[in-house]
Amino acid sequence: RYLETTGRLGFVGYSDTGYVFYTLSIVSSSGSQSSRVPRPGSGGGGGIPITPVEPPTSCSASSTTLDHKTLSIADLQGNTETGTLTISCNKKASVRLKVFGYNHASGLALTNDRSLISRLTLDDIAADKALNVSVPDWGGASVDVKSVLEKTGTTVTPGTYSKALIVLITVD
Repeated sequence: RYLETTGRLGFVGYSDTGYVFYTLSIVSSSGSQSSRVPRPGSGGGGGIPITPVEPPTSCSASSTTLDHKTLSIADLQGNTETGTLTISCNKKASVRLKVFGYNHASGLALTNDRSLISRLTLDDIAADKALNVSVPDWGGASVDVKSVLEKTGTTVTPGTYSKALIVLITVD
């Protein structure tokens, strides 16, 4: 005779007393046996006590595009575009947002010669500073994103300019 453990331990369910139940399968030379680990107080053993595990906080953000459209040279200085980021989490959370690799003092160079830059803010705070945001339980929080154009030279070469940035989300 032999006894082989199959490794089959099948989940059955939770009880209202905080125990979890499994089905245990065993195979031997005289056949196979399957039995349920009994519930506590039913005589013959008990379940396995469990402590519920809180799922980790998980957050994500929508994307946004700030399009200044086609502008004349005279309309560049101070032109402003805004968008909205929506931060969503699976439960109530405090998060910090910051634009990765951005320096507000020097701005975001849109041209190679830095004759045109953009100053970025998140809820009117410089985007290189951490912005604290409270996200409600299974809800979203909106953050205003703003780009203000600034001419730093006497001329700006006409053209189409595009940059992409990453917003870091840190869950506290």
